[in-house]
Amino acid sequence: ITAMKTQQQSAESFFSFPTSFYLENFKSVFQKAGYFNYFKNSALITVVSVLFIFLLHPMAAYAISRNFYKKYFKLVYYVTLCGIFVPFQVVMIPLVVMGKTFGMLNIPGLICMHIALSFPTNVFLMTGFVKGVPRDVDEAAMIDGCGPIRTFYQIIAPMMSPIIATALVLTVLGVWNDFTLPLVILQRGEKTLPLFIYNYRTKYITNFNLAFAAYTLSMIPPMVVYLFCQKYIIKGLAAG
Repeated sequence: ITAMKTQQQSAESFFSFPTSFYLENFKSVFQKAGYFNYFKNSALITVVSVLFIFLLHPMAAYAISRNFYKKYFKLVYYVTLCGIFVPFQVVMIPLVVMGKTFGMLNIPGLICMHIALSFPTNVFLMTGFVKGVPRDVDEAAMIDGCGPIRTFYQIIAPMMSPIIATALVLTVLGVWNDFTLPLVILQRGEKTLPLFIYNYRTKYITNFNLAFAAYTLSMIPPMVVYLFCQKYIIKGLAAG
């Protein structure tokens, strides 16, 4: 509603419906310097992070769940689980220091951090899901000549689709909307969409019409992902 109103209409009545569909706010957002560059950065970080997350995290969850009776894998699981209880504010400064030390205060470094920070939650959900898949499936695949890798990719991974879709939505939302990590990690020329939207807020005034137009545009990609995956979310969370 606010994105489709003029500043005068918003000043008169902030919560009223617009008298007409005023699209100049969206046009102004597109024309603002750097918008498409920030959008490209957000899309690149989200897509690459999601690809690596779903290449690594399901495999780790499968290995842990099938070897949980071994002390080493049980230790790895509980140490990983501890990561869920550590607030980001606690690790923020050490991340910046380590990033500076290893030259990772850039987009590739931010992607690595997203992959690592989402590891505990995703492995926790996926391990719980895989525990519900009978071991008989693995044994049947082994009898048919499948090794562990082929068993995972051809049999277990398709069965994990509900929990993978759930983790996909949670990860996309987390990475796409993240404000704090890009703020402290990325250099001045490498900003993401949430940081671009922050430009509409100054010390003395916020242009709400342009800001909400930018919010509306930034909401579209995760909403599309959610619409395609929504039927799996509750099923995956309950099973995980």
